[in-house]
Amino acid sequence: MKKIQTITKAISIILLTYLLVDLVVFKINTMPVLTQINHDDFIAEADNIKDLSIAKIELKKWINERYNSVYSQNDSDVKYVYIITIILLLSIFDIFLSSRQKKNI
Repeated sequence: MKKIQTITKAISIILLTYLLVDLVVFKINTMPVLTQINHDDFIAEADNIKDLSIAKIELKKWINERYNSVYSQNDSDVKYVYIITIILLLSIFDIFLSSRQKKNI
Protein backbone atom coordinates (compact mmCIF):
# COMPACT_ATOMS: atom_id res chain seq x y z
CA MET A 1 0.00 0.00 0.00
CA LYS A 2 2.80 2.42 0.89
CA LYS A 3 4.55 1.60 -2.37
CA ILE A 4 1.45 2.55 -4.37
CA GLN A 5 1.14 5.84 -2.48
CA THR A 6 4.78 6.67 -3.17
CA ILE A 7 4.38 5.87 -6.85
CA THR A 8 1.24 8.01 -7.19
CA LYS A 9 2.92 10.90 -5.38
CA ALA A 10 5.93 10.64 -7.68
CA ILE A 11 3.69 10.60 -10.75
CA SER A 12 1.76 13.63 -9.50
CA ILE A 13 4.99 15.53 -8.89
CA ILE A 14 6.23 14.67 -12.38
CA LEU A 15 2.94 15.80 -13.96
CA LEU A 16 2.82 19.02 -11.93
CA THR A 17 6.42 19.79 -12.87
CA TYR A 18 5.60 19.20 -16.53
CA LEU A 19 2.58 21.54 -16.32
CA LEU A 20 4.64 24.19 -14.59
CA VAL A 21 7.43 24.05 -17.18
CA ASP A 22 4.90 24.04 -20.02
CA LEU A 23 3.16 27.13 -18.71
CA VAL A 24 6.28 29.07 -17.80
CA VAL A 25 8.45 28.22 -20.79
CA PHE A 26 5.99 27.77 -23.64
CA LYS A 27 2.70 29.53 -22.85
CA ILE A 28 3.33 32.75 -21.01
CA ASN A 29 4.47 35.64 -23.17
CA THR A 30 5.69 38.64 -21.25
CA MET A 31 4.17 40.90 -23.88
CA PRO A 32 2.62 40.08 -27.22
CA VAL A 33 4.86 41.16 -30.05
CA LEU A 34 3.09 43.06 -32.80
CA THR A 35 4.94 41.11 -35.48
CA GLN A 36 3.46 37.86 -34.15
CA ILE A 37 -0.01 39.06 -35.08
CA ASN A 38 -1.19 37.88 -38.48
CA HIS A 39 -1.52 41.12 -40.44
CA ASP A 40 -3.23 39.37 -43.35
CA ASP A 41 -6.35 39.05 -41.19
CA PHE A 42 -6.52 42.80 -40.75
CA ILE A 43 -5.76 43.49 -44.41
CA ALA A 44 -8.61 41.20 -45.45
CA GLU A 45 -10.99 43.06 -43.13
CA ALA A 46 -9.78 46.52 -44.19
CA ASP A 47 -9.86 46.01 -47.97
CA ASN A 48 -13.22 47.74 -48.33
CA ILE A 49 -12.27 50.79 -46.24
CA LYS A 50 -11.51 53.79 -48.46
CA ASP A 51 -11.05 56.48 -45.80
CA LEU A 52 -7.60 56.57 -44.16
CA SER A 53 -8.85 57.87 -40.80
CA ILE A 54 -11.39 55.05 -40.56
CA ALA A 55 -8.63 52.57 -41.43
CA LYS A 56 -6.44 53.94 -38.62
CA ILE A 57 -9.29 53.61 -36.13
CA GLU A 58 -10.01 50.07 -37.28
CA LEU A 59 -6.32 49.15 -37.04
CA LYS A 60 -6.13 50.45 -33.47
CA LYS A 61 -9.26 48.49 -32.52
CA TRP A 62 -7.91 45.35 -34.14
CA ILE A 63 -4.49 45.60 -32.44
CA ASN A 64 -6.06 46.33 -29.05
CA GLU A 65 -8.38 43.35 -29.43
CA ARG A 66 -5.47 41.02 -30.22
CA TYR A 67 -3.33 42.48 -27.43
CA ASN A 68 -6.11 42.22 -24.85
CA SER A 69 -6.83 38.59 -25.73
CA VAL A 70 -3.16 37.63 -25.31
CA TYR A 71 -2.90 39.66 -22.11
CA SER A 72 -5.96 37.99 -20.55
CA GLN A 73 -4.64 34.55 -21.54
CA ASN A 74 -1.29 35.36 -19.91
CA ASP A 75 -3.10 36.51 -16.79
CA SER A 76 -4.97 33.22 -16.46
CA ASP A 77 -1.78 31.25 -17.19
CA VAL A 78 0.00 33.07 -14.35
CA LYS A 79 -2.83 32.11 -11.98
CA TYR A 80 -2.40 28.48 -13.03
CA VAL A 81 1.34 28.74 -12.36
CA TYR A 82 0.67 29.88 -8.79
CA ILE A 83 -1.83 27.08 -8.18
CA ILE A 84 0.43 24.40 -9.66
CA THR A 85 3.43 25.67 -7.69
CA ILE A 86 1.50 25.50 -4.42
CA ILE A 87 0.24 21.98 -5.13
CA LEU A 88 3.73 20.87 -6.18
CA LEU A 89 5.31 22.24 -3.01
CA LEU A 90 2.63 20.60 -0.87
CA SER A 91 3.30 17.26 -2.55
CA ILE A 92 7.06 17.56 -2.05
CA PHE A 93 6.68 18.51 1.63
CA ASP A 94 4.26 15.63 2.09
CA ILE A 95 6.82 13.17 0.74
CA PHE A 96 9.59 14.57 2.95
CA LEU A 97 7.40 14.52 6.06
CA SER A 98 6.20 10.99 5.42
CA SER A 99 9.79 9.78 4.88
CA ARG A 100 10.86 11.39 8.17
CA GLN A 101 7.98 9.74 9.98
CA LYS A 102 9.06 6.36 8.58
CA LYS A 103 12.59 6.91 9.91
CA ASN A 104 11.29 7.83 13.37
CA ILE A 105 9.15 4.70 13.61
